[in-house]
Amino acid sequence: MLRQRIMDRSERIEELESRAYKSTRPIDAEATGSNDPHARERAIAELADLRTELHYDYEDLEQARIEIREAIDVFYPDHMDAHRIFWRRYLCGWTWSRIAAEMDLKVRDVTGIHGEALQLIKVPERYQNM
Repeated sequence: MLRQRIMDRSERIEELESRAYKSTRPIDAEATGSNDPHARERAIAELADLRTELHYDYEDLEQARIEIREAIDVFYPDHMDAHRIFWRRYLCGWTWSRIAAEMDLKVRDVTGIHGEALQLIKVPERYQNM
C-alpha cells in the first residue's frame, strides 16, 4: 500500500511538472485548458504539498524496511535458508520462482520453508492489519 501511494504521488508530480513545462507560459490557461487565473498558484501549491507528502512516505517506507530487516535477522545464522528467502522476498521483491531458481529448490520447498519460518517472526501490531 505504501509503495503504491508513493508511485501514485510520484506520477501526479510528474503530470503536474509536465503540464507546467509544456508551454512557454507555465501552468496557465493554455497549459491547463482552463481560463482560471489561479490555476498556476494552485498547481504550484499542489506540487509542494505532494512533494512534502512523498517525503514523509519515503520516511515511512525506510522505517518499515528497517523493521523488516530486524525481523528477518532473527533467522541469522541458525536458519540461513529462511533468512535468504525472507530477504529476497520482502526486501528485494523477488518472486517465489526466482528465489527457488536462485537457491536451486522447488517453489514448493521455498514456500514451505517460508511458512515454517513465519512461526518464528513477531510482526509488530501496527502491521498486522495491513
